[in-house]
Amino acid sequence: MADPKPSHWNDGIRSGAGYMHIGIQSALNVVLFTGGGILADRWLDTSPWLTVIGALIGVVGLFAILFRAAQTLGNTTNGEPPRPRT
Repeated sequence: MADPKPSHWNDGIRSGAGYMHIGIQSALNVVLFTGGGILADRWLDTSPWLTVIGALIGVVGLFAILFRAAQTLGNTTNGEPPRPRT
C-alpha cells in the first residue's frame, strides 16, 4: 500500500517541529498574562489597569522569547532547527 503523504512532506514536518514551540510559547505567554490581568481586574475591581499591565508583561515576554529564538537561530550553522529547552 502506498504512503498517502509523500516523504518530502514528512521531512518538512520534522524540520519545522523544532520551531513550533516558539509560536506556542509566544501565544500562551500573551494570552495567559492578559487573561490573568482580566481576572485580577474583575476580582479587585481595578479595570482596565491590571489588564493593560498583564498585556504589557505578555508582550515583553513575547519579545524575550523571540530574541532568544533569534539568538539560537543565529548560532546554528548546520541548518537544523533548534531543540526545545527542557
